[in-house]
Amino acid sequence: MNRRTFATILAATAALTLTPATSLAKPKKATIVMPISVVAGKTHEEVMPALKKLVAEIRNQPGLIDEDMMAGKFERPNFVYVTVWEKQSNWEAMFGNEEFLKTLEDISPVISLQTADVYRPMKME
Repeated sequence: MNRRTFATILAATAALTLTPATSLAKPKKATIVMPISVVAGKTHEEVMPALKKLVAEIRNQPGLIDEDMMAGKFERPNFVYVTVWEKQSNWEAMFGNEEFLKTLEDISPVISLQTADVYRPMKME
């Protein structure tokens, strides 16, 4: 996936904001869910190093609080990478980081990030 595609993903995700409502808790952090697809025909031996490279680079980003990589149980090989950030702007800043963009370029023949979404806690009353 090229840089233009990632810029489009970032712009689309940045536009996903929650409208203020009394049922929403005050946002303290941003949870970003990033679906990851495996390029057709790639083997487990090719996929795992690419996933590890992506995770290692994201772990180096400022503002990352927590993260979990999840594998699809029924539709493999597909993954979801759930990350929690101090602020959404920390995650957005990652897409301006040259090392991160280089990592995305390096792994693109094997895996690709799909459109991400931002999740915020809600009070359920």
